[in-house]
Amino acid sequence: MARVSNQGLIEDYDRQAEQQRQIRDNDLNSIEERVAANDLLKLKLEEQEKLMLENVRLIQASAQAQFDKNGSDENALILAEAKNEVKAVEAQIEGFMSEQESNRVALLKEKRFNSRKTKNTKWI
Repeated sequence: MARVSNQGLIEDYDRQAEQQRQIRDNDLNSIEERVAANDLLKLKLEEQEKLMLENVRLIQASAQAQFDKNGSDENALILAEAKNEVKAVEAQIEGFMSEQESNRVALLKEKRFNSRKTKNTKWI
């Protein structure tokens, strides 16, 4: 059930994250709107990480219990797969967080550039 739940979480959070990316990446929006969307994206990614890690750790705990009860090769394989699932979720979220951080920095640079440009504009 936890594995299936994670699949649903991935889809739900991917949709929510993509909505924020669309706002953030639309340069017709104000820089403030774009920064806010990127900040909200980070919150959504953190929520996704928390929920998905809870689920995969449940899967790992269940696999560990089965292995402890019956240390068969099949249970050892299931346990190894569960451990890899934890790593996969961590890697997936880390990639999303890196993209979000990269865009945070780009927006900050854009905001600074626009601020300097406005200060240097002379009105006639």
